[in-house]
Amino acid sequence: MTATEVAPDPAPAGSGPLLELRGLEKRFGPVRALRGVNLEVPAAQVTALVGDNGAGKSVLIRTVSGIHAPDGGEILWQGRPAAHPHPARGVRAGHRDRVPGSRAR
Repeated sequence: MTATEVAPDPAPAGSGPLLELRGLEKRFGPVRALRGVNLEVPAAQVTALVGDNGAGKSVLIRTVSGIHAPDGGEILWQGRPAAHPHPARGVRAGHRDRVPGSRAR
């Protein structure tokens, strides 16, 4: 596959993204670490999050996994709101692979 080709969507027609972020915001005092992040992560597909140092990649992952509470926006897991105020809740909800120090089974 060349860089200009688009891989076919392996998800069944009509199914939504596994993870969806809508307008996600995170602030640390006056610093806006995340500003209106929108992201869809499809099921059954490898997805990479890349960017420069200081771009907010770690803050994004920590916010999605429940380490940081978002200051705005929505986190949807399989189309349903997924608010995990603590990483342990994410583990109980089945998101082991997104919690530091946990082991996926």
